[in-house]
Amino acid sequence: MKRLLFILVTLLLIATTAMAQTKHINRPSSLQKQSTAVKKASSSSSSTNTSSSKKKATGKNRTASNSKKKKGKTATATTPATTPDQSATTSVEAEETYDVREVDVDASDYGGADPADLYLMGNDYYEDGDFAKAVEIYKYLADKNDPKALNMLGCCYYLGDGVPQNYTQAVACFRKSADQHNASGEYNLGLMCFNGDGVVKDDAQAVEMYTRSALQGNAEAQNNLGYMYNYGYGVTKSYPEAIQWYTKAANQGNAVAQYNLGWLYYSGEGVPQDYAKALEWYPKSAAQGDADAQKYLGWMYENGYGVNQDYYQASEWFRKAADQGSAMAQNSLGMMYANGHGMARDYTQAVELFRKSADQDFAAAQYNLGNMYLNGAGVSRDYGQAAQWFQKAAAQGNASAQSDLGYLYENGLGVGQDLQQAAQLFQQAAEQGNVNAQCNLADMYYTGYGVTKDFGKAFEWYTKAAEQGNAMAQYMLGNMYLNGEGVKKKNKKEAKTWLQRAADQGYQDAINALSNI
Repeated sequence: MKRLLFILVTLLLIATTAMAQTKHINRPSSLQKQSTAVKKASSSSSSTNTSSSKKKATGKNRTASNSKKKKGKTATATTPATTPDQSATTSVEAEETYDVREVDVDASDYGGADPADLYLMGNDYYEDGDFAKAVEIYKYLADKNDPKALNMLGCCYYLGDGVPQNYTQAVACFRKSADQHNASGEYNLGLMCFNGDGVVKDDAQAVEMYTRSALQGNAEAQNNLGYMYNYGYGVTKSYPEAIQWYTKAANQGNAVAQYNLGWLYYSGEGVPQDYAKALEWYPKSAAQGDADAQKYLGWMYENGYGVNQDYYQASEWFRKAADQGSAMAQNSLGMMYANGHGMARDYTQAVELFRKSADQDFAAAQYNLGNMYLNGAGVSRDYGQAAQWFQKAAAQGNASAQSDLGYLYENGLGVGQDLQQAAQLFQQAAEQGNVNAQCNLADMYYTGYGVTKDFGKAFEWYTKAAEQGNAMAQYMLGNMYLNGEGVKKKNKKEAKTWLQRAADQGYQDAINALSNI
């Protein structure tokens, strides 16, 4: 039997693997993203004077120049990223500006402190990592129903900063903040409702909170509201509404929304496919460090989608995303090293990248790493290692891995020979359209090797492979028509048609067969 083993013939880009929603929503099923940052305040002052162990806030105005504000970002780990509220005031009295943290205060003095300055001081403590002191201040202000302090206290409960982690308490704080129309409190309550953290999951309530926050201009809420319309969570699915809200957020510089718009235009989901528009938004998101935008921008350069094909640019964007731990980008960059696209061929570097990706359970990389061991490219040939990595990928439904693992079982390479297991794996891969598996399964039925001989099934699988352009399958199908195997009667015309197709590809056995008809 003829077996065609290719070293990394094609890039196996699995665009929808492991993208199910989780508690900290990052990657929904079509690679749209929902902002996951619980929004917190940030007000680190420009002053570095922190020598006093007690800090006092007074009623003086704090200038905008003394208040730093963080921009929201998407969380990719289990701990959400954070985004600031606006500072309490930006009015300026030039002769009376100072850092509130330079003034001593203790808990007994809070009653005489300006709440706005006290809130900013709590934020300074928080950013310095003194969560206990920050919580003390937030609790004091929360008791006075301060909406920003309530939101921050909710964040502390959510993350377990300065207090035991308690989602129920976080929800209570966010709700009190939202009841006063605080945009961050509304957003955070919406996120808790969507995730079902500390409250029964309620998509409709999440939509209500996101809408309230979005209407106040909160970019993260606008993105998430777009996401809800995109997938019909808590609302009737509507791509126009999704695009409207994504665009509002994207125009504010929200990297997640920019990515989401890029994806819609790249994939043609809900809109006509438009690579030019995808290239309008992907670079903006990628420039802000969004790994998903970076890897898809790399994919567009690699394949010449909307741009001139440019392997160097592709590799640069893949590298940026890979350096952030993107498994897909690590696999893609590994493929570029393996194929020598945009760089010198380097199997060793390819193996390293495939391994990083494979260790994150990315099925395509697991298959590719197995293939490197199978062929001894960048590593010593090791059928046992090849079998182990193929097994991991095959368990995730990777058809190429199923096919090649079947080959190892059929021939007893790295595993004990098991023809029944080989046939089962070929069947799984063949049903997914894997042409090599279709040929191998057809061979087994044609010869009765490991299965009951069955010309009808052999004919079926050779036909599927032949229609995909496989020359060997075309040759075998021609022979079956010529000999009346698996068909009602011999058919020389059909036989010549399939043999000619194989011969046109230079398949010598078909060329010889035609000369004898």
